[in-house]
Amino acid sequence: MSKSTNTERIERGPPDGYDYGERTIQAERVQGQRPPQYWGTDVEEIRERYGISPLDPDTFRDREGYRMTYPDMLIHERDPEITSSSKGADCLVAGPKDSGKTTLALNISAVEMERGEKVIWRGSRERSGWLPYRDWTTLFLPENADVDAVWMNEEADTLREEIEDLEDVVRDVKRYEDVRDLCDQLGDQPEGSFNVVYPDPSFSGCEEETQRSNRVPGSLPFRSESDVDGGEVSTPQTHWWFAFLLARTEYGPFEWWTFISDESNDIFPREASNDAGDRLRDKIKLLRGLWASSRKRLLSMVWFAHHEETIAPRIRRQFEWRICMPGRANPRRSRASSIPLGFGTVGMKSEFMSDKDPGLGLCYQDGKTDSWTRFGWSDIDVDGVDDERWLRVTLVEPVETDESSDEPTPSVEFDDSIFGEWQNQSDHRLFVKAPGTGKIDVTRAEVIEDLESPVEDLEFVDDLADQGRVRVVKMRSTTDQREIEVARVPKPDRGFKSEAESGGEPA
Repeated sequence: MSKSTNTERIERGPPDGYDYGERTIQAERVQGQRPPQYWGTDVEEIRERYGISPLDPDTFRDREGYRMTYPDMLIHERDPEITSSSKGADCLVAGPKDSGKTTLALNISAVEMERGEKVIWRGSRERSGWLPYRDWTTLFLPENADVDAVWMNEEADTLREEIEDLEDVVRDVKRYEDVRDLCDQLGDQPEGSFNVVYPDPSFSGCEEETQRSNRVPGSLPFRSESDVDGGEVSTPQTHWWFAFLLARTEYGPFEWWTFISDESNDIFPREASNDAGDRLRDKIKLLRGLWASSRKRLLSMVWFAHHEETIAPRIRRQFEWRICMPGRANPRRSRASSIPLGFGTVGMKSEFMSDKDPGLGLCYQDGKTDSWTRFGWSDIDVDGVDDERWLRVTLVEPVETDESSDEPTPSVEFDDSIFGEWQNQSDHRLFVKAPGTGKIDVTRAEVIEDLESPVEDLEFVDDLADQGRVRVVKMRSTTDQREIEVARVPKPDRGFKSEAESGGEPA
């Protein structure tokens, strides 16, 4: 595996007017061209721009609190020479908000890129922590999806600017047909590249992957919005990642990849069940069965979470490495309740992480007294406008319309004594009128803020109810338990437009 470091170039820094991400080995190979031999790598530019220090394993040897546990998790070798573990690794990083998890994820990505690994960053509508590396990013989007991309204000979380072309944001944008095609395209990416993948709302090829695998009897359901009707429920887009990881583990390419999930609680929640018909518990069981095979097949995974306890137990048991972030008490041998699920014991005797500031972490393994490492990472100062905005990418399955159909297109309907309506270029919401609270995202037909009734003798029924092409909001009388409909919201991904008049902007 290649390991590229150009110390002189890093110390010298880039020339004036240098265009990051345009003239590197990876940049030319993404375009299918042979770069000049003297050109550097993406990670060299990343280090130059942000001052990220390289990982030096020798600094972790034979020092109290600075053992090889952390380098062992990061450095992946077929036949270990530097560390003691062979092939891939897995790690769960848990820490509170603002403890530096995303910055650590970017630092880990730089380490893996420098070692020639391909970084696969999980793209999500709700976050874009990968943006500091956007000049070096190849963005993978599903062929079977319409894409709506907007810049959002970081603090106010409101629309800042619409984006006409994502190629103006990142180095390159590629489209994939299904999970197998995606794996093939990622296999064609150059070593040491940074790749951000967004899931496919049509779930193309997902169910077929589970049907072909002998890891699960039959197949597991992946139903897009266009596949369901009546009382059926579509599959959340987060389930797509199960099929992607299955395809990579089963069919390759078997080369060095590191998968980064900047948020993980939504993929395998603690209370996962099969009750909703999407068989989430069985999908989590499938992922658990892939765990050991993924490491053998050169796939490493780093999952981030706010609270480890919110993750499904059968997944928590699989992690070989864990990282405790600053601002939270670390496990210790003297307190059995602090030892994470799946670990027999830990090497730490005392608690020393709860009062630490971002920039210091604790990496540890199961059992041995010397199986823990304190380590630091570089801050990433995002200058310019990117520290004031984040990128929201919404993927919507295209809908084929039947112009000959006489069926009317449903529109949003609501009781204006209960709800008001607010809409701008990218968001459409119903909000509960005062003194009640709560909001519904009309474009997704989802409750985004818990609903509390503005009427004394009425209360909201917990979930939106599917009725054909709409979802219904109901309220229940607290005196006789009678239910009434107070809103009807079209199911998402069908391009419906509201015909209701605006009731003002929510507070």
